[in-house]
Amino acid sequence: MAFFHVCLFVYAIGGDIAVYYIGNYLTKDDLSLDERLRVRSMRFIVDMSARTSLVLLLPIGFTLATTFGSTIRGWIAHTDLDA
Repeated sequence: MAFFHVCLFVYAIGGDIAVYYIGNYLTKDDLSLDERLRVRSMRFIVDMSARTSLVLLLPIGFTLATTFGSTIRGWIAHTDLDA
């Protein structure tokens, strides 16, 4: 699980960086319409896969936390309800 957690983190960060560079490439003036459409579809695929990996980080992180002995509590456990 730790390996998948690291892979998802790297893929989320790398995907965001790739989307940034693809966006910069997309703004070049000398690109044809076909090239812009091709790059735009590539950017969409990379962006969605980076977002998916970012969303999957949370449940895998909670799984790792409970595996290594963390007692996960919500904010309600830290408030004083008797006051």
